Amino acid sequence: MTKTKYSIVIPAFNAALYIDKCLDSILNQNYQDFEVIIVNDGSTDETLKIVNDYTRSYSNVIVLSQDNAGPGAARELGVKHASGNYIMFSDADDYWDSNFLAGIDFCIEKWGPDILEFGYRKVDLNGEIISNHPMIHTQYTNANCVEYYVDQRNTTNYLCNKVFSAKMFQGVHFPHLYAGEDAAVLLQLFVNARSYVSVSDIYYNYVMSPKSLCRAPFNIKK
Repeated sequence: MTKTKYSIVIPAFNAALYIDKCLDSILNQNYQDFEVIIVNDGSTDETLKIVNDYTRSYSNVIVLSQDNAGPGAARELGVKHASGNYIMFSDADDYWDSNFLAGIDFCIEKWGPDILEFGYRKVDLNGEIISNHPMIHTQYTNANCVEYYVDQRNTTNYLCNKVFSAKMFQGVHFPHLYAGEDAAVLLQLFVNARSYVSVSDIYYNYVMSPKSLCRAPFNIKK
């Protein structure tokens, strides 16, 4: 049986202080059939130097660069270069549990969904847990998945706690926004999907950083 390959897309803008923790949490997995696509979004700090260093040590790390255009444009570029059967996203200031790829692959092999959603936790800058957010196990097959998403009964507006079959991205447009882009993309992906599974397992750690764009107060750019 051919193993599933996963593409993990990471937009990175001025992420020099924390992207190494994100990358180390991904690259130290037991499951090894994956690639990491980092899109340097016009960083002005040491981000590009740091991620280029990873490419010299890991053959499955790919670095792309663009002028600063926001996370939507960066994810769009990353998806265009993805070669995996399934695609997932990570923010550069967050990190993953050590068993996440093996756990995700078990679910993908068992159910083969178009979209798999898993739990996440919110942590502070020191890694202390603020709150846990497991999903309730749910399975839809041959379903109109967008209705489930719009109801928001047991799902989130986050891209980063989901895995998507690569075929789901056909025709999907990534609006070049600095906030709210996740929901706009997710709506399209759920329209394309016909099977969905959510599991209670928690794999993703959202770092509640005050510098994160999506957690910052309103401003004109946002």
